[in-house]
Amino acid sequence: MTFHLLDDEYALVQAVPADDLINFAAELDMVPPAEIDRKALFEACIPRLLDRLRTERVPLSRYDRADIEALSPTLLQALADLQGSAPTVDAVLKVGARAYRAREKRRMTRTDMVAYMVPLLLTPMLRLAAGKGSGPGQVPPSTGSSA
Repeated sequence: MTFHLLDDEYALVQAVPADDLINFAAELDMVPPAEIDRKALFEACIPRLLDRLRTERVPLSRYDRADIEALSPTLLQALADLQGSAPTVDAVLKVGARAYRAREKRRMTRTDMVAYMVPLLLTPMLRLAAGKGSGPGQVPPSTGSSA
């Protein structure tokens, strides 16, 4: 399934500096192309991020509470499934805090780009995890005019 960011999701991440995006892709074992299409690179990173977090769990902190509380029941269930926890805000935050601490212990000096990007990409990543693909009303970018 091809994954596409919704316009409002892309609006949240388009201000991320190019160097951070490149470092994020590299942390996900991707080699960014010489000419970077920011949206396409973010869209390519999200499935890899999801695969990584299926084993490492989603790093979260107490500052993510409002974002998690705002999730739909379907997306909260997808997050709980990733965390291996009950579908409650407190349960996913508890597992997320442990995942965050584990990531901090493995880091030496670099910024942890996965933990940095998770709050920005949480909703699109969970949409993908829940099997929502491109999302409701999203027009695939390959749609052309049929005259």
